[in-house]
Amino acid sequence: MGLVRNQSSSTQETLKKLSSDSAQRENNIASQLNDMRREMLSILQKPDSSLFLASDLEKLVPVLSNLVDESRAVTCKTEILSSLYFPEMKERYDQIRDSEYSFEWILGSGRCNDTSVPRVYFVDWLHSQKANDNTYWISGKPGSGKSTLMKFLYNHDQTRAILKEWAGQQKLVISGFYFWISGGSRLLKSQLGLLRSLVFEVFWHMPEVIEYACPERYAKGLKPMQYGSLAWTLNELLEALKRATTNAQSNTRFCFFIDGLDECDGYPQAMVDLIRDRFPKSPDIKFCLASRKWNAFIDEYGDVLGEREIPRHLYLEDLTQTDIRRYVQRRLQAQRRFQQWHR
Repeated sequence: MGLVRNQSSSTQETLKKLSSDSAQRENNIASQLNDMRREMLSILQKPDSSLFLASDLEKLVPVLSNLVDESRAVTCKTEILSSLYFPEMKERYDQIRDSEYSFEWILGSGRCNDTSVPRVYFVDWLHSQKANDNTYWISGKPGSGKSTLMKFLYNHDQTRAILKEWAGQQKLVISGFYFWISGGSRLLKSQLGLLRSLVFEVFWHMPEVIEYACPERYAKGLKPMQYGSLAWTLNELLEALKRATTNAQSNTRFCFFIDGLDECDGYPQAMVDLIRDRFPKSPDIKFCLASRKWNAFIDEYGDVLGEREIPRHLYLEDLTQTDIRRYVQRRLQAQRRFQQWHR
């Protein structure tokens, strides 16, 4: 019971923080409420010698009405965010260790320590303004460092700086999801979990689009049903993501980092079809994807360039084998038993 209470408390604190942060970032609802309160006080706090006229009441009525409407909007948006949130959302991300070796080459010259391997065009992809150049695929064998590289790229200041250049005068939203088949939560290995996480982060950064992105849910104000709040469906989440990311008035560009496509439940082709056929299509959206070298992913993202002039994929073990060899040697040489066997 204590664990449940702690988890519930953590969730509530997260939601309070996201509500506050999102409001501040958007020249926020809380500021509007404060303005209304000040206007009310300016009407009510008249000198004792002044008469309180009917005209003062007339001024007060619309202010009170607006205050009620805005308060209801804040509550509704917070409830929608709460319905999307699940505590394990960042569990896999937090579990990935920082790199034991450097990935700086992918953001620099495009070449790793071994100059005999081909050039990597990740930075070129980040800069690219071409409408049909929205996908980059990182692949490799198990243990080659795919998830570590994805976390490195997601967090790196240079990644964000380049994406800000790509976004130009538009706002930039960067979001990530890390599938985890070994995790305890079913949502970490399902398309539903992926979409709930992405929609949650888009709404968190852009609370002003919630009303437009899910109008029916917003209009109902998340009224409790007989057996609890209305559950999100895959189609509703896809439609909400599409509306939020392709709304011309939002003036925003998006980059989604999705790690572990091969760790999603179901057939690999289902994941390919979801991203290709049902995710929003827009020159304002980029997808950086990572998975093992399975046929469905190779056919979609791999060796055939199609309309792309330069490769938009890399096979990680071909680029990091020198670093992996040094890492293994360093770990083995630190073991006393290995030193004895070596002698």
